Amino acid sequence: ANKKNLPKRSVKTPKKKNQTIHMEQTRADVFTQKNAEILVPRYFLDANAKDEETRKWSVIAVDQYTAPAEQWYWEKVDQLVGTAPSTYHLVFPEQYLNADDKEERLTRISSTMDNYLQGNVFHTVHGWIYIQRTFRDEAKPPRHGLVLPLDLEAYSFKADENPPIRPTEMTITDRIPPRVAVRKEAHLELPHIMVLIDDPQDKIFGRIQQVTENQPTLYDVPFMFDSGRTKGWAIEEPVIGQIVDELNRLQHDFVENHPNQTPLVYAVGDGNHSLATAKQHWENLKAQRVRDGMPIEWDHPARFVLVEINNIHDVGILFEPIFRILDLPEGVTAQPFVELLQQSFRNANVQYLPQHEVIREVNSPNFNGDGQQHRFGIGYPKPENPAEFRYAIVDYDPQRDFVLRELQPFLDEFVEQTGAEIEFPHELETVAHHKGIQIYVPKLPKNQLFSVVSRDVLPRKTFSMGEAAEKRFYLEARRISK
Repeated sequence: ANKKNLPKRSVKTPKKKNQTIHMEQTRADVFTQKNAEILVPRYFLDANAKDEETRKWSVIAVDQYTAPAEQWYWEKVDQLVGTAPSTYHLVFPEQYLNADDKEERLTRISSTMDNYLQGNVFHTVHGWIYIQRTFRDEAKPPRHGLVLPLDLEAYSFKADENPPIRPTEMTITDRIPPRVAVRKEAHLELPHIMVLIDDPQDKIFGRIQQVTENQPTLYDVPFMFDSGRTKGWAIEEPVIGQIVDELNRLQHDFVENHPNQTPLVYAVGDGNHSLATAKQHWENLKAQRVRDGMPIEWDHPARFVLVEINNIHDVGILFEPIFRILDLPEGVTAQPFVELLQQSFRNANVQYLPQHEVIREVNSPNFNGDGQQHRFGIGYPKPENPAEFRYAIVDYDPQRDFVLRELQPFLDEFVEQTGAEIEFPHELETVAHHKGIQIYVPKLPKNQLFSVVSRDVLPRKTFSMGEAAEKRFYLEARRISK
């Protein structure tokens, strides 16, 4: 890393909302690393590479298909990949975080990283990578992204801090230690973090598309299970400097429009807990240096984290809801759920409907349109006859700006009272076939995200950027150890 581009202290962000922000404290070029070294599979650059081989490399984000009923997905991945070079051998699917062979998996991942690094598997891109992601449904517009490192010194997941790089959802700190244990042993990171910028005029990606229009692609590869494709282009200076200037412009615009707030330049759209894990790992490294009486290595690669930057105004950025399902403990009926629901939403209008009508309503524009974020659907086994289900749409007078601000605390209270287990599926079909309690929530309109998050973080698992198969697949990598 080029030390002259790195400040030697943490970015200080004020905690008082009425404190004026000075631009010299918040320049975006402090939050990125221009001279990045990003690794991509060398055989992707081979014009003769076959799709049937390249599709084995990238796997979906590890926080997908985590419910016990979804283990089939990762078994299918294992069968397809076998021993072929693949990011599957470099990541730890959360489906297996509590598996008996956890330590064996960690050892195997670390060993495979060493083998790939020593075995000339990777090609190094000096700079950033612009990507276009297409989907299974070819009618959907592509997503445009920019893969680059962000500075963890400008990020915090603590509730009382408002840094320039900010989480959108509440961070569950209990989820961080097992992920830190994985990162601690890793020589490489593979990003599934997606970070949003608010660029209404689309100047950043508009400029990138002009530059790359007649430039050959770095790679053009498919994803497994007919999950779309991605194309990548190398981005170098002077274009990187031009992009940084535009990022600084976004900061300036935020300061002009919100003079009493800390600039919100980057809002984490996906991978909140992965980013928090990277931050905690970096803080642990700094603390260890202090304990050892050594100076902090400000140029350490773990100070940065590789992410995909997206413009929230990109038509290829789609927000999807994340549903809830609850498994009741043995011997517990849904009666406590019904009673707590009546207490928590006592003024609500509850309309009981057949399941197919509830699902039709959930899929309707009326359910998901602006101003409709105070409605949710439920399904539960009848307390008097658990073999039968009851379904309803709950419409209530909102006290806050989005339904999950009130619904999630209600669900958390129910879990605490009954010992029920909660899962967060992305697929509507998974919810509809669940034998326990089903919760159908609306989409968060993406045009509201920056205004909502500037006030307060959202509850965990509020929204998903696309359906499960449209999530970020692991492809690029970066060294995080010296």
